[in-house]
Amino acid sequence: MTGLPDTETLQHRFPMGGTAMHVRTIPACIAVGMREYASRDEGVGAWFDLALPVCRTRDGLASRGAVLILADQAGAVGSYATLDQYGPMMTLDLRVDWHAPMPAASRIDVRIEDAVRQGNLSLTRGRIYADRTQLIGSLHASFLIGAFPGGKPALWQGEVLEDVPSQAACFEDALRMEPQGDDWLIAPGEEMIGARPIPAYHGGFVAGALEHAAWLRAGQRNPVNFDIRYLLPTRADRPLTIRTRALRAGKQASIIEADAVQGDEQTVVATARAIFLAEPQTGLDTFEFPA
Repeated sequence: MTGLPDTETLQHRFPMGGTAMHVRTIPACIAVGMREYASRDEGVGAWFDLALPVCRTRDGLASRGAVLILADQAGAVGSYATLDQYGPMMTLDLRVDWHAPMPAASRIDVRIEDAVRQGNLSLTRGRIYADRTQLIGSLHASFLIGAFPGGKPALWQGEVLEDVPSQAACFEDALRMEPQGDDWLIAPGEEMIGARPIPAYHGGFVAGALEHAAWLRAGQRNPVNFDIRYLLPTRADRPLTIRTRALRAGKQASIIEADAVQGDEQTVVATARAIFLAEPQTGLDTFEFPA
């Protein structure tokens, strides 16, 4: 297994010369006050402070939507850490398994445990922690290296932006989802952009919108997991429609699909599936098996 080099060698793999500046080129990361890290001492990942209201729900707990932004970005950090030098990258898919309800904590960390490279494909795995020690979730993500969303590898967002987090009172407000019949509509907006040259929403923000819509469709049941696949860039300068459908609506478990749709031809740009339980998950046992 290949280990991490020292911090000085690692930081040149990130755009803008390191994790501290790279995260400040992405509006959605700035919006949630995110910080990235990658070194032999700290490990690899990203975190944010739950003192920022946009990272919480209206009830004051950690927002799963905000955590999905963190998970997507942390996976990218893990992929960058494997490169000889930085370059364009895009998320292909992201899966998060929830191991516990969202807690009333002070910070959320997503630590990447490992990354497997297969040519230009990077597969990352990580854990999600509240207050650094309480395990609340796991993630798996796939990234395509050398490609920029929309097939524009020559475009790069090399400008560091003003570090001003979102003023939203909670993550639900930042989503800006309005009911439209049985669907949801998100008007164009710039705060949660991930790829500025397109401009396209951050993959984690799209995940947050789909997860929230699925949760509402399931009757606000208790989440088990969420899995999203990105098909096309989700344009931030165009309206975004969220559609949901129940694949299973059982007494104990619900399975909900959600699509993000854009354009006159109603093109599906991202599709997701989530599982919810009627009862909350209690207790957490972790088993390790010998090799």
